[in-house]
Amino acid sequence: MRHGHSPSTAEAKVKTDAERPLSEQGEKDIAKIAGYLQKSSVQLQAIFTSPLLRAVETAVLLASVLNPASGIKKLPALSGQSSPSDLWRALERTLGNTPSAPIALVGHYPQVGKFVTWLTKNHAPSFLPGTCVALEHQKNKTQLLWSRDP
Repeated sequence: MRHGHSPSTAEAKVKTDAERPLSEQGEKDIAKIAGYLQKSSVQLQAIFTSPLLRAVETAVLLASVLNPASGIKKLPALSGQSSPSDLWRALERTLGNTPSAPIALVGHYPQVGKFVTWLTKNHAPSFLPGTCVALEHQKNKTQLLWSRDP
């Protein structure tokens, strides 16, 4: 999932990109996506998020509706700088031998799009702020199940 819409650093009156919060529209969009996921009976084990504020705020909004069993965990590899293979290795290290349970990743564009393309070996859908995709990974094969824009 890509974090919700956020203002520029100047508009948000913050000094760094990491401090950019969600905009009011971003909050509304994520609430809409969270509602869709809830109505679809999505049950998550955990939400892994970039440590950047707008992604953390996105994860908090999702968690407030979906109540993931293991809560929210910050994963620095989701901050937008890691390659798809490095992000995959970070997830493997983090998840270890955990049984495959549904998780959510909250990150940034273009990283989320590149990661989906790398996993599915197909072109990823457009990732507008707040776009959510569902992937199924089994036996070294990943399939895009659906994509939802706010």
